[in-house]
Amino acid sequence: MANIKDTYTFLHDANARNDERILMLRAEFGMEGYGWYFAVIEMLREANAYQLLSKCLPGFAMSLGMTKDRFSEMLECAVSVELLERNETHFWSPSLLRRMDRYDQKRERPRENGSKCKANAKQMLSKCSESNKQIPEQEQEQEQEQEQDLRSKKKSQKSSSRIRELPEGFPLPAGFDSARVVGSLAKWVEHRAKIGKAMTREQLAALVENWASSGEAAFTAAVKKSAESGYQGLFHDKAGGGNTDPPRDIHAENMAIMRRSCGLEPTKQTEVIDITPKEFFKNDY
Repeated sequence: MANIKDTYTFLHDANARNDERILMLRAEFGMEGYGWYFAVIEMLREANAYQLLSKCLPGFAMSLGMTKDRFSEMLECAVSVELLERNETHFWSPSLLRRMDRYDQKRERPRENGSKCKANAKQMLSKCSESNKQIPEQEQEQEQEQEQDLRSKKKSQKSSSRIRELPEGFPLPAGFDSARVVGSLAKWVEHRAKIGKAMTREQLAALVENWASSGEAAFTAAVKKSAESGYQGLFHDKAGGGNTDPPRDIHAENMAIMRRSCGLEPTKQTEVIDITPKEFFKNDY
């Protein structure tokens, strides 16, 4: 059966009652024939392919409240005046077929357009989804590139702050500014750069401050020994007669600093226990 919505649409000429073929049917059966004809057209409209089975005539007649013979007589008349056509199995209306063919074609166009629109919408949605997926990937790539650029800049800045030779006129404290000290200091700076551990000006200043109290002889001996040994740190040359002063008790000095920071006086009643390994305070400049 046809779709329920389709039953609301039915093409009917306003002057159908004056059609020559209709007039011949009316002349034979009166307005009963006229009503029968359009009742059959409505039934054809609802049927599949707009055709009715001839073997179902008894049922059609009953649905219209008439006998099978009466229905058959009107059908034969309608066929004879070419209002309807029939074959061994079916009967139909050529006029209805032409009208419904045009109607069905018009009805299919929006469906085809709707299918195309739906397909286009899916395609656009797919493109949007792919685009949305690409955006986070692009953002991630941009972030990675920015991070790499930042690292490169930091590395470049860090490299540029390193010194590969003793800066001219580098400040040295009084008593630690002889030509021998300057030469040893320049040698140490070049050694650090050679082993890939170039120093910054701040590190160089800290090294000078730490070694100034050790004296010229100890410093030059330490530079000579440490550079020849390929050390990264600068150590006293115990065998080279470096510092003649008694060795500093770094552990004891650290204990005194701890007492002062705690506000404690070094009395017998107060004892501060330091568990830091002595090796931790080893001078590695």
